[in-house]
Amino acid sequence: MRKAQDVHDELRARLHEAAEAHEPDRARILARVERGMSGASERRPRRAARPPVLGWGRIVGATAAVAGALAVGGYWVAAAVQEN
Repeated sequence: MRKAQDVHDELRARLHEAAEAHEPDRARILARVERGMSGASERRPRRAARPPVLGWGRIVGATAAVAGALAVGGYWVAAAVQEN
């Protein structure tokens, strides 16, 4: 167990050193932000992937399936209890 802890500590130390040595490229970051902001008006408007009606249909179907499973399970338990 001690060897695993040593490996963990060594990895943590190496990651800490790498994080301290990291220097982000500020010019590259700013250029990327500017590209993103300038292209915002040129994009096509998005359309919905699915109409909301289908979403509700899936919810209703899942609810009905769960209710049916619970009803069948309830009848099964009631029948098992009455037999005893």
